[in-house]
Amino acid sequence: MCPWEEYFGSDDYLLLEGPWRQSITERCADFICDALDIGSGSRVLDAGCGTGRIALALIKRGCVVTGIDSSAYMVSRCRELALREPKFTVCKLYFREMAFEEEFDAVVCWSHSLGYATREDDAEAVRRMVASLVPGGAILIDLHNLAWYRENAVRKSWQETDAGFLLEEIAYDETDQKLLRRDIIVPKDGGRPREYKMTILEYQPSDITGLLESVGVGQIIFYGDARASKRGPLFSREGFSERSNCMIVTGRKGDA
Repeated sequence: MCPWEEYFGSDDYLLLEGPWRQSITERCADFICDALDIGSGSRVLDAGCGTGRIALALIKRGCVVTGIDSSAYMVSRCRELALREPKFTVCKLYFREMAFEEEFDAVVCWSHSLGYATREDDAEAVRRMVASLVPGGAILIDLHNLAWYRENAVRKSWQETDAGFLLEEIAYDETDQKLLRRDIIVPKDGGRPREYKMTILEYQPSDITGLLESVGVGQIIFYGDARASKRGPLFSREGFSERSNCMIVTGRKGDA
């Protein structure tokens, strides 16, 4: 099993990533719908759907969502949700296995789901995402902002939770432009400590622009932290800079 498959394959992922407030999820979905101009009746591919939180929020806004994920654990969680939500379909697929052709109005790849394999795999994933779009369809990819992570995310820290103690250690490999992440969970109940190691490939804006343009995507826009009020937008075009901890990019597939 690959390190990332082990990481995303149990409740430990939810413990390490921490809880998402529903209000934040709703504001993320509002941003996605606005940035991609989607809503009632839009057919959306959620590539790397994880727990399904974004998919469900998009469904609340009228979208019909197909979610894919390579983690059997995540897919099982989403299938339970799909039993209660007819506008949600879930498939267990690796990105490289996608074979959709002009089926969706939009593709959403949220929560930095790229970077866990090779750069060739990421390029193929993006190619297949774009192939799944109708002409004029929109794509959104949420990534780390490398400039911010190099300056702020390289660290070692402990935190205590109700379940146990967590160590997070992040280093950066300048040569290969990748983050090296190590997490250790020490349960309070005396259980066996659990360790996870992962490598996450990082990208410059020019890398992503070149990749999207190579597969026929134009109208490329980058978004970063809006640093707005608690009720204002979370992301904006003006917010993207080296000080933004996220790099969200959107674009449109060219007309046939």
